[in-house]
Amino acid sequence: MQYQLYCTLKTELKTIMSRPPDPHVLAAVPPDGIWFLDKPTSWTSHDVVAWIRGRTGIQRVGHAGTLDPLATGLLIVLVGRSATKRQTEFLKLDKEYSCVMRLGFVSSTYDRDGQLSSTATWDQLTAITPKAVQHVFESFIGDIDQQVPLYSSVKVAGRSLHRIARAGEQLATALPVKRVHIHSIHIDSFNREVSDHTLDIHFTVACGSGTYVRSLVHDVGQKLKVGAIVQELRRTKIGSYTIENAQQFPIA
Repeated sequence: MQYQLYCTLKTELKTIMSRPPDPHVLAAVPPDGIWFLDKPTSWTSHDVVAWIRGRTGIQRVGHAGTLDPLATGLLIVLVGRSATKRQTEFLKLDKEYSCVMRLGFVSSTYDRDGQLSSTATWDQLTAITPKAVQHVFESFIGDIDQQVPLYSSVKVAGRSLHRIARAGEQLATALPVKRVHIHSIHIDSFNREVSDHTLDIHFTVACGSGTYVRSLVHDVGQKLKVGAIVQELRRTKIGSYTIENAQQFPIA
């Protein structure tokens, strides 16, 4: 279903790019060119940029922090020369995410959209307690070395890792490791569903720039010895900017 939505979106974007700019969308661009948008699921951050280029006719457009297609939430889009010059300033800001982590699975992409494998029995999942999860969460607080996901925009030898992965090629070197900072992680809800044998943990994480929540979830699952994937992910804050002040996207 997710792949079908993605293909449909790509087709729609091609159609949009062939149309003349929309004066209504152009008029909606903030005077300073800094647009706080609520990205919907299925869209890549680049898709949002492409849509704005096509609808406004302005080619100098960028964003200040990638969100995966599965993720929703705050995306800062920079429109015009003066705004795009501030990209580095926004990229360095801390982030906050709301995430639903599903235990008992691993994924090629570290989230629900990848190739999934079950890695735990129901008996193993019923033995997991909120206290045990919070204890593992706390072991990641502070500066940590984080291996970037294979399905990411990080480049190795000039090529994006996700392109290498989707081409079915073997990576010649180990996945890059980044030093990132986790400020805090706390559990919002702990949901064990007997009917379908699932264990979902909703948590909030505040972290430094460059942190991959997918990698964090994968690593937590490994420490718990049951596996874990991202089921839902929403960015709620960048620096002092919050999702409450973001505009719905696409622009009507």
